[in-house]
Parts: sequence; C-alpha cells; structure tokens
Amino acid sequence: MTAVAVKHDPVSHEPASGPAGRPLDIAGLAGWPLPVGQVDFDEGLAFLRAVEPGGYTVDVLEHAPHDRRRWELLDGVVVVSPAPDYRHQRVVLRLGAVLLAAERAGLHTLIAPFDVPVSVTRKFQPDVLVMPDQEAVLPVLVVEVLSRYGRTYDTRHKRTAYQEAGIRSYWIIDPQVPSVTVHRLGRHGVYEVVDTIRGDDRRELTEPFPVTVRPADLLL
Repeated sequence: MTAVAVKHDPVSHEPASGPAGRPLDIAGLAGWPLPVGQVDFDEGLAFLRAVEPGGYTVDVLEHAPHDRRRWELLDGVVVVSPAPDYRHQRVVLRLGAVLLAAERAGLHTLIAPFDVPVSVTRKFQPDVLVMPDQEAVLPVLVVEVLSRYGRTYDTRHKRTAYQEAGIRSYWIIDPQVPSVTVHRLGRHGVYEVVDTIRGDDRRELTEPFPVTVRPADLLL
C-alpha cells in the first residue's frame, strides 16, 4: 500500500487492551495491495481513498486481506473496521439465533461476513441480515450492532446507503443501553423510526416476520 497522506483523529490512538476492538492505525493496513491516494482515520475506522478521482469499485474488495477486520466500500472509499469485540459478537449471535428461530418459509437469516453490494461503489457486510431468498441481492432486513468505534458510520452513513438501496428494514442495536432502534422505509422511501426498544422491554415486531425482541436478552 502506498499512501500520500494520512490524517488522524484522537480516538484512533486510544489504547486498547487486546486485538479485538483495537482502533486502526497505518500499520494495520499493510495488507492492502492496491495504490492509495490518502488514508483518513475517524472514530477508530480507516478510510482508504483511491488515487483515481472516481474512487474504488466493489470488485477491488476481492483483494482485501482475509483478516478479522471488516472491509467495506462507501461511495468509492474503502472503509476498514477493527475486529469486533466479545460483547459485539455475542449480541450478533444471540440476535441471529432469535431471528433464525422465528423464520418463515423462504426467508433466510445470516450473520457477517456476508457481502451486500448495493451499487458499483457501495458494498457492506451487515452484522445480521435476512434475505428474501437464496438468489436475492438485497436483504429485507439489515442489522448493525454498535461498537466503541465507528458509531457515526453505522448510524448515519450506512443508514443513508441502506435507505437509498431500498432495503425495507434497518435495526440498530446499542449494547450500551441496551436498545434496538427499528427503522422502516416510509411512503417516500425514507427511513422512519417505528420503534425503540430498551432494556427489559419486550416487543413483538412484524417485519420481516413476527419475532419477539427483548434487548436485555441479547447481552446474556
């Protein structure tokens, strides 16, 4: 990797106690094989900008290192997230199990890593997703579990990308509360918050199929 400029934010240099959840630095990107024009660090994530003005396209992610980090593409910029920590992965697995148990015929629950290309310059790996069938390109539900790093990326940038792709439902889980915020596409193709479930509250959701969600259970 050849970078002509590097920008840092303070969060990217906070110490971490172990490899999982460690904020990224330039050394952690050494495995990226393609030329890079600039590397920015924000909220512990790395943003790799191409030399060419058009940015990267989804096919370049085939060259991403096979490590524990998450390599995604947002508007032609490669976004690299740190390896998730223990709590994050427990929430992912428990929610996946809840959705799997409630599945209806034809729908399929998956957990990351699973690529979701939404355009030629956007490709993501949601933490949990539900596909309408095995041949589908777009999920009917995507879920992101917030971590210490990259919260703005999940709550703003990916939310906008999922909305513009027409993905009907988007859930954001915040283990710190804990809470589940349910977004659903409205009449004009804009996400609306239809429910926010906190702590020990229990709610029966109807999409993508009837399922009971209690945020506190996801932390067990």
